[in-house]
Amino acid sequence: MAKHIIEFESLDSTSNYVANRLRDGTYSDGDVIMAHFQTYGRGQRQNTWQSEPGQNICFSYAVRFPKLTEASYFMLSKSISLALVDFLSRLQLTDVRIKWPNDILVGERKIAGILIDHIKAVDKRFFVVGIGLNVNQKSFSGFSATSIASETLLKYHPAKVLKDILAIIDKYEGLLADGRIDEIEMAYLNALYGTSDWVSFRDAQHSFMGRIKDVAPSGEILVRSKNGYSRTYRMGEVKINY
Repeated sequence: MAKHIIEFESLDSTSNYVANRLRDGTYSDGDVIMAHFQTYGRGQRQNTWQSEPGQNICFSYAVRFPKLTEASYFMLSKSISLALVDFLSRLQLTDVRIKWPNDILVGERKIAGILIDHIKAVDKRFFVVGIGLNVNQKSFSGFSATSIASETLLKYHPAKVLKDILAIIDKYEGLLADGRIDEIEMAYLNALYGTSDWVSFRDAQHSFMGRIKDVAPSGEILVRSKNGYSRTYRMGEVKINY
Protein backbone atom coordinates (compact mmCIF):
# COMPACT_ATOMS: atom_id res chain seq x y z
CA MET A 1 0.00 0.00 0.00
CA ALA A 2 1.31 3.44 -0.90
CA LYS A 3 2.26 5.43 2.18
CA HIS A 4 1.63 9.13 2.77
CA ILE A 5 4.05 10.61 5.30
CA ILE A 6 2.73 13.40 7.53
CA GLU A 7 5.42 15.11 9.60
CA PHE A 8 5.04 16.90 12.93
CA GLU A 9 7.67 18.75 14.87
CA SER A 10 6.29 17.35 18.13
CA LEU A 11 3.56 14.99 19.33
CA ASP A 12 2.95 13.28 22.63
CA SER A 13 3.00 9.93 20.80
CA THR A 14 2.62 9.10 17.11
CA SER A 15 0.71 5.93 18.04
CA ASN A 16 -1.71 7.88 20.23
CA TYR A 17 -2.26 10.30 17.34
CA VAL A 18 -3.07 7.48 14.91
CA ALA A 19 -5.38 5.78 17.44
CA ASN A 20 -7.29 9.02 18.03
CA ARG A 21 -7.68 9.59 14.27
CA LEU A 22 -9.01 6.06 13.87
CA ARG A 23 -11.56 6.58 16.61
CA ASP A 24 -12.84 9.91 15.24
CA GLY A 25 -12.82 8.64 11.63
CA THR A 26 -10.21 11.07 10.26
CA TYR A 27 -7.41 8.56 9.62
CA SER A 28 -6.80 7.74 5.95
CA ASP A 29 -5.40 4.40 4.78
CA GLY A 30 -1.69 4.72 4.10
CA ASP A 31 -1.06 7.69 6.40
CA VAL A 32 2.24 7.46 8.27
CA ILE A 33 2.60 9.88 11.17
CA MET A 34 6.19 10.95 11.87
CA ALA A 35 7.26 13.19 14.75
CA HIS A 36 10.67 14.80 15.12
CA PHE A 37 10.11 14.67 18.86
CA GLN A 38 7.72 12.76 21.11
CA THR A 39 6.93 14.05 24.57
CA TYR A 40 5.57 10.64 25.59
CA GLY A 41 7.00 8.05 23.25
CA ARG A 42 5.85 4.63 24.43
CA GLY A 43 7.69 1.34 24.49
CA GLN A 44 6.51 -2.12 25.39
CA ARG A 45 4.59 -2.43 28.72
CA GLN A 46 4.42 1.38 29.19
CA ASN A 47 8.17 1.97 29.04
CA THR A 48 9.22 5.24 27.44
CA TRP A 49 11.21 5.62 24.23
CA GLN A 50 14.20 7.98 24.56
CA SER A 51 14.98 10.10 21.50
CA GLU A 52 16.74 13.43 21.01
CA PRO A 53 14.67 15.95 18.99
CA GLY A 54 15.32 15.73 15.24
CA GLN A 55 17.96 13.02 15.49
CA ASN A 56 15.94 9.85 15.00
CA ILE A 57 12.69 8.67 13.48
CA CYS A 58 9.54 7.92 15.44
CA PHE A 59 6.54 6.98 13.34
CA SER A 60 3.24 5.13 13.44
CA TYR A 61 0.59 3.94 11.03
CA ALA A 62 -2.51 1.75 11.02
CA VAL A 63 -2.95 -1.44 9.04
CA ARG A 64 -5.61 -4.13 8.82
CA PHE A 65 -4.99 -7.86 8.59
CA PRO A 66 -8.48 -9.34 8.92
CA LYS A 67 -7.16 -12.91 8.58
CA LEU A 68 -4.96 -12.57 11.67
CA THR A 69 -6.72 -14.01 14.68
CA GLU A 70 -5.95 -13.24 18.31
CA ALA A 71 -3.79 -16.39 18.32
CA SER A 72 -1.66 -15.08 15.45
CA TYR A 73 -1.34 -11.34 16.14
CA PHE A 74 2.41 -11.62 16.74
CA MET A 75 3.00 -12.56 13.10
CA LEU A 76 2.77 -8.86 12.25
CA SER A 77 5.49 -8.07 14.79
CA LYS A 78 7.64 -10.82 13.28
CA SER A 79 7.17 -9.37 9.79
CA ILE A 80 8.04 -5.81 10.81
CA SER A 81 11.04 -6.98 12.85
CA LEU A 82 12.37 -8.76 9.78
CA ALA A 83 11.85 -5.62 7.69
CA LEU A 84 13.99 -3.59 10.12
CA VAL A 85 16.71 -6.25 10.16
CA ASP A 86 16.68 -6.28 6.35
CA PHE A 87 16.90 -2.47 6.16
CA LEU A 88 19.79 -2.22 8.62
CA SER A 89 21.66 -5.07 6.95
CA ARG A 90 21.42 -3.23 3.63
CA LEU A 91 23.28 -0.34 5.29
CA GLN A 92 26.10 -2.83 6.00
CA LEU A 93 25.42 -3.01 9.73
CA THR A 94 26.53 -6.38 11.08
CA ASP A 95 25.24 -8.66 13.84
CA VAL A 96 21.72 -7.23 13.54
CA ARG A 97 19.29 -9.35 15.55
CA ILE A 98 15.78 -9.35 16.94
CA LYS A 99 15.40 -9.38 20.72
CA TRP A 100 12.04 -10.80 21.73
CA PRO A 101 9.50 -9.37 21.97
CA ASN A 102 9.99 -6.01 20.27
CA ASP A 103 13.58 -4.74 20.04
CA ILE A 104 16.21 -4.72 17.31
CA LEU A 105 19.84 -5.03 18.40
CA VAL A 106 23.19 -4.41 16.81
CA GLY A 107 25.48 -6.69 18.76
CA GLU A 108 23.99 -6.27 22.22
CA ARG A 109 22.97 -2.62 21.82
CA LYS A 110 19.43 -1.51 21.06
CA ILE A 111 18.88 0.40 17.83
CA ALA A 112 15.10 0.16 17.32
CA GLY A 113 11.88 -0.71 19.08
CA ILE A 114 8.42 -1.75 17.91
CA LEU A 115 5.07 -1.30 19.64
CA ILE A 116 1.86 -2.69 18.16
CA ASP A 117 -1.53 -1.79 19.62
CA HIS A 118 -4.89 -3.34 18.69
CA ILE A 119 -7.63 -0.78 18.11
CA LYS A 120 -11.29 -1.30 17.23
CA ALA A 121 -12.79 1.64 15.37
CA VAL A 122 -15.69 2.03 12.95
CA ASP A 123 -16.53 -1.65 13.58
CA LYS A 124 -13.15 -2.74 12.25
CA ARG A 125 -10.02 -4.03 13.95
CA PHE A 126 -6.77 -2.18 13.25
CA PHE A 127 -3.16 -2.71 14.22
CA VAL A 128 -1.43 0.55 15.14
CA VAL A 129 2.26 0.01 14.43
CA GLY A 130 4.72 2.30 16.20
CA ILE A 131 8.45 2.22 15.44
CA GLY A 132 11.36 4.14 16.90
CA LEU A 133 14.75 3.93 15.17
CA ASN A 134 17.96 5.58 16.34
CA VAL A 135 19.39 7.35 13.32
CA ASN A 136 21.84 10.14 14.22
CA GLN A 137 21.81 10.19 18.03
CA LYS A 138 25.23 9.43 19.53
CA SER A 139 24.64 9.57 23.29
CA PHE A 140 22.18 7.47 25.30
CA SER A 141 21.44 7.59 29.00
CA GLY A 142 20.69 4.64 31.22
CA PHE A 143 20.80 1.75 28.77
CA SER A 144 22.98 0.21 26.08
CA ALA A 145 21.99 1.63 22.70
CA THR A 146 23.44 2.59 19.35
CA SER A 147 22.35 4.33 16.15
CA ILE A 148 22.89 4.01 12.42
CA ALA A 149 25.28 6.97 12.50
CA SER A 150 27.28 5.48 15.37
CA GLU A 151 27.70 2.22 13.46
CA THR A 152 28.48 3.65 10.02
CA LEU A 153 30.13 6.97 10.99
CA LEU A 154 27.83 8.72 8.52
CA LYS A 155 24.96 11.16 9.02
CA TYR A 156 21.51 10.43 7.60
CA HIS A 157 18.42 12.41 6.68
CA PRO A 158 15.65 10.95 8.87
CA ALA A 159 12.85 11.51 6.33
CA LYS A 160 14.83 9.68 3.62
CA VAL A 161 15.51 6.82 6.03
CA LEU A 162 11.79 6.57 6.74
CA LYS A 163 10.88 6.31 3.04
CA ASP A 164 13.41 3.52 2.55
CA ILE A 165 12.14 1.63 5.61
CA LEU A 166 8.51 1.88 4.51
CA ALA A 167 9.33 0.30 1.14
CA ILE A 168 10.85 -2.71 2.91
CA ILE A 169 8.00 -2.92 5.43
CA ASP A 170 5.59 -3.11 2.48
CA LYS A 171 7.53 -6.11 1.19
CA TYR A 172 7.32 -8.03 4.46
CA GLU A 173 3.71 -7.11 5.14
CA GLY A 174 3.07 -8.45 1.64
CA LEU A 175 4.54 -11.80 2.65
CA LEU A 176 2.14 -11.88 5.58
CA ALA A 177 -0.84 -10.90 3.44
CA ASP A 178 0.07 -13.65 0.97
CA GLY A 179 0.09 -16.25 3.74
CA ARG A 180 3.80 -17.03 3.49
CA ILE A 181 3.90 -17.84 7.18
CA ASP A 182 6.55 -20.57 7.08
CA GLU A 183 8.95 -18.21 5.31
CA ILE A 184 8.42 -15.53 7.95
CA GLU A 185 8.76 -18.02 10.82
CA MET A 186 12.04 -19.44 9.54
CA ALA A 187 13.61 -16.04 8.87
CA TYR A 188 12.47 -14.74 12.27
CA LEU A 189 14.05 -17.61 14.21
CA ASN A 190 17.26 -17.25 12.20
CA ALA A 191 17.46 -13.56 13.18
CA LEU A 192 16.41 -14.00 16.81
CA TYR A 193 18.76 -13.24 19.67
CA GLY A 194 19.11 -16.17 22.05
CA THR A 195 18.45 -19.11 19.74
CA SER A 196 21.99 -20.23 18.95
CA ASP A 197 23.81 -19.06 22.10
CA TRP A 198 23.05 -19.38 25.80
CA VAL A 199 21.74 -16.04 27.06
CA SER A 200 20.59 -14.73 30.43
CA PHE A 201 16.89 -14.74 31.33
CA ARG A 202 15.05 -13.61 34.43
CA ASP A 203 11.55 -14.70 35.38
CA ALA A 204 9.59 -14.08 38.59
CA GLN A 205 11.61 -16.68 40.51
CA HIS A 206 15.21 -16.53 39.35
CA SER A 207 17.82 -15.77 36.70
CA PHE A 208 18.98 -18.57 34.45
CA MET A 209 20.81 -19.31 31.21
CA GLY A 210 18.69 -20.56 28.36
CA ARG A 211 17.96 -20.67 24.65
CA ILE A 212 14.80 -19.78 22.76
CA LYS A 213 13.52 -22.82 20.91
CA ASP A 214 10.40 -21.37 19.32
CA VAL A 215 8.14 -18.29 19.19
CA ALA A 216 4.43 -18.92 18.74
CA PRO A 217 2.29 -16.87 16.31
CA SER A 218 0.65 -15.42 19.43
CA GLY A 219 4.03 -14.30 20.80
CA GLU A 220 4.85 -16.80 23.55
CA ILE A 221 8.41 -18.13 23.62
CA LEU A 222 9.54 -21.64 24.43
CA VAL A 223 12.77 -21.47 26.44
CA ARG A 224 15.04 -24.38 27.27
CA SER A 225 17.23 -23.74 30.29
CA LYS A 226 20.77 -25.02 30.54
CA ASN A 227 19.65 -27.73 32.97
CA GLY A 228 17.32 -29.13 30.29
CA TYR A 229 14.03 -27.77 31.64
CA SER A 230 11.69 -26.17 29.07
CA ARG A 231 8.96 -23.62 29.74
CA THR A 232 6.67 -21.35 27.73
CA TYR A 233 6.53 -17.65 28.66
CA ARG A 234 4.13 -14.95 27.67
CA MET A 235 5.21 -11.33 27.24
CA GLY A 236 5.92 -9.77 30.63
CA GLU A 237 6.65 -13.12 32.31
CA VAL A 238 10.35 -13.24 31.48
CA LYS A 239 13.06 -10.74 30.61
CA ILE A 240 16.09 -11.32 28.41
CA ASN A 241 19.16 -9.68 29.90
CA TYR A 242 21.73 -8.20 27.53
